[in-house]
Amino acid sequence: MELARKVVLIDDNSDLTLTVRLFLSLSGHLVYDAETARDGLSLIAQVRPDVVFSDIDLPDRDGFELAQLVKQDPELRRIPLIAVTARAELATSAPDDHCFDRILIKPVPLATILGIVQESPCQPN
Repeated sequence: MELARKVVLIDDNSDLTLTVRLFLSLSGHLVYDAETARDGLSLIAQVRPDVVFSDIDLPDRDGFELAQLVKQDPELRRIPLIAVTARAELATSAPDDHCFDRILIKPVPLATILGIVQESPCQPN
């Protein structure tokens, strides 16, 4: 049996978040979501997820700032950060250009998201 992963979704598109949350929950994973970078950062610190999916264009700050804050924290830096964005020009950027481990361009198939979740190592509590 596949181990349940803790997943944080950060996106101000509530329809997208609901769809992904329901799909991952039905697949046996624990899913938490936030609409802003501030709430997302707080949730990441509280939940210690196994993987984070974040939009780049968030209402209060951009996802790059969020990723940088997470990667600067010694207790959070090992958590995989996946950007999910409509900004196609970011598809070819190297991880050294930002703090995300991977960038996905919307629309992203749910099977791709599930695959990333299942490949993510469980973080220590």
